[in-house]
Amino acid sequence: MSLAWFRCRARLLALVAVFLFGTFFCLTQYADMGSLRQGSLLALLSSTPTLIGSDPKLKWYPPSENKVNSLKGAIDGEGTYGFIFDSSVTPDEKYGTYNWCNMPHARKREYKKPEKEYELQYVEVIQRHHKRTPYAANAFPVESYQWNCDNQGLYYFGRQFTDEPKPNAQGYWKGFISDINPFIPSGWIGSCQFPQITAEGLDDSWVHGKDLYEVYHDLLKFIPGRNEDWRSKVKFRVTNNQITSQVAGMFINGMYQATDSVPLHIQQAGVDSLEPQYKCSVGSKLSSAIKSSSNAEWKKHLDKTKSLYKVLDDISGVPADDEGFHESFDHYYDNLSARQCHAKPFPCKLVDGKNSTKLGQWEYSQIYRDAPASLAASATSWGVWIAELASHFRQVMSGKQDILYLHNFAHDGSVSRLLSILQIDVMVWPGMGSEVVFELYKKGGKYFVRVLFSGKTLKSSHPDLGVMEMVPVERLLDYFDGLAAAWKTLFVYAFESCLSCWLASHFVLLALLQGGAQSRHQRRTTTHQPPTGAYRRTVTTQNKNASSFQRLLFHLFHHQLTPEIQLRRQPGRYGLKLQFKLELLPAMRAHVANSYKHHVCTHCDHGPDYETADDLNHHLEEDHNACLECNEMFYDEEDLIQHDVDVHNRCPTCQRFFDSPSNLMNHEKVHMEKNMKCLACPRMFISNSAMMLHLEHGTCESGANLRVIQNVVADWYEEYGPAGHDHEDDFRCENCGSYFNRLSALLQHAESETCDAAVWDFYRIFVHIEYNQDAFQLFDY
Repeated sequence: MSLAWFRCRARLLALVAVFLFGTFFCLTQYADMGSLRQGSLLALLSSTPTLIGSDPKLKWYPPSENKVNSLKGAIDGEGTYGFIFDSSVTPDEKYGTYNWCNMPHARKREYKKPEKEYELQYVEVIQRHHKRTPYAANAFPVESYQWNCDNQGLYYFGRQFTDEPKPNAQGYWKGFISDINPFIPSGWIGSCQFPQITAEGLDDSWVHGKDLYEVYHDLLKFIPGRNEDWRSKVKFRVTNNQITSQVAGMFINGMYQATDSVPLHIQQAGVDSLEPQYKCSVGSKLSSAIKSSSNAEWKKHLDKTKSLYKVLDDISGVPADDEGFHESFDHYYDNLSARQCHAKPFPCKLVDGKNSTKLGQWEYSQIYRDAPASLAASATSWGVWIAELASHFRQVMSGKQDILYLHNFAHDGSVSRLLSILQIDVMVWPGMGSEVVFELYKKGGKYFVRVLFSGKTLKSSHPDLGVMEMVPVERLLDYFDGLAAAWKTLFVYAFESCLSCWLASHFVLLALLQGGAQSRHQRRTTTHQPPTGAYRRTVTTQNKNASSFQRLLFHLFHHQLTPEIQLRRQPGRYGLKLQFKLELLPAMRAHVANSYKHHVCTHCDHGPDYETADDLNHHLEEDHNACLECNEMFYDEEDLIQHDVDVHNRCPTCQRFFDSPSNLMNHEKVHMEKNMKCLACPRMFISNSAMMLHLEHGTCESGANLRVIQNVVADWYEEYGPAGHDHEDDFRCENCGSYFNRLSALLQHAESETCDAAVWDFYRIFVHIEYNQDAFQLFDY
């Protein structure tokens, strides 16, 4: 055998070894992907600690084991960790304690000034809004009392900034309940918006602004005073959610006592980086995976809390199949904690909300810190704001920014993602008014950053950040920049770590094997030719241009194309030439069906290709009776409607859709027959509580109003009630002890399934009201 034969076989053995090593490395990478489904793109993304583990600066570091992230403690432990949930007031001696209703923030009394050598250059603050009413989606099907906001006004008006502006009235929203409108809102009823910042939350906002002014003006002499040109140095930013603007107005007056116009900077809806509102499918998929059964810890906590959910559902009337209330404790937490913060009673039979409170805290720790994919999820979904923060630091250091202080009014999701990216050592659910402060200092020509959370120096689990007290700004910016680069090319990293090693070695091997019998000259350019009639797209890259190869692999994966390789060997360097081909019949159809540039209906014989996905979806719904959410087709429109009624909470009477079965159940009252006659006029209503609302709101022709009804009820107790009756108990449920402020709320409570009380219990009071209808004016005092 010739020497050339041995050289050829040696080369083949070496390449086979490379191929086997690449395959083995690929399999080991997949084996490290944790509890998420193996082999999926999501699993690949969630393995980011492994994928970028070669650079410790970009690793996810787990938080410390603590009381908040202990599932056993959340379920079986006593108390609520010493946290405060029932008042905005934290005593001075306990300030710094977690207070859900009004989180601690930087105050002059507790603030620790840095050493004199450090000169403050820039401050950026991000805070969650202050306490509010619950979101409508978090309401129980029937709430036992109204929530009214008559002690405040929400101002909404436009003002001209022209040369000769016309004056405007300062219009504000005043909620009311219509006697004519038959549609009853689901859940909470009252004059509030759900959500809106309450009067107490507005007061907390004002105090927050005053406290930060005392720190950064009175104590540090950094921001301009109230009588100086502060508007050119201080800037405020809000999200597209109106509650952040409600907080900002009070905060600014507390800080600068301003009552005139102040700009609130806001990005366009749909792309706002602060809330955030921009869409990132990678971040969404990672977050969804953390909150799914593919995450073993999340599944365990849902399995262990089934009995608690059953108790809460029984009390609240929430159907067991309401996904919003049962995918996490978020809805229950928001509903019950809002009541606590505003001293409103729990639903009867519910003693406290300790378990849902602690489990809500555990869930936030799991979502934003404990799950290994949490860093990737937060960085992809909130990385734009981090990039904006980094640019502010750089502009200040280069002397290109005059702003000294920027304040961002945001949400718990914003602050949580920031804490996740900073890898806070003990994660909590950011309560109302939660605050993170970035202070940029200069010392001896170098810059440093101090980060405060709840008024104290933030401690990170990341070894390069640690206790974030005067961290060199280059170190923090390197971390931010590294994350930005890593997540921007997340797919590429995934390919390089797991797929490209296999693909490259495999295709190089094929190319060399194919050219093994060729002459030395012929092997310089070896090509596997595609069959005749195939569509061909060729991209060439040299080894020295790694980014092109990465993009090429991404394109290959995205379009699921068949690659072919061409090896080019030139003096001093090697290159790969990859070719993509598509067979014209089945492969071409598959490409058109899967490409984002094509929107083809595969159910039509002629296969129309629509301009946009929305056009295709409209066609599927109108012509094929499709349910896009379930990816099902139905024989006719009647079958589709019945499917929507059974699965998607569609009202069979008026065809409206609702978010949950509980909202649909509450809406269906609108279609009930009105068989309840008013006690004082001919009008008919669907329930006793609706009839009583009509009387209390002063729309009855008899002249009744809330004051009249309250006085008539008090008169009945004086004449027929037990001796020594306390009139504070006039609207108290005798069955469960719950208190209400009006008869309509008590009746609504009795009509619901939250209590065993019956409307019949109030029959004698009804008779007394009806008997005195001709003398209502006597009770109007």
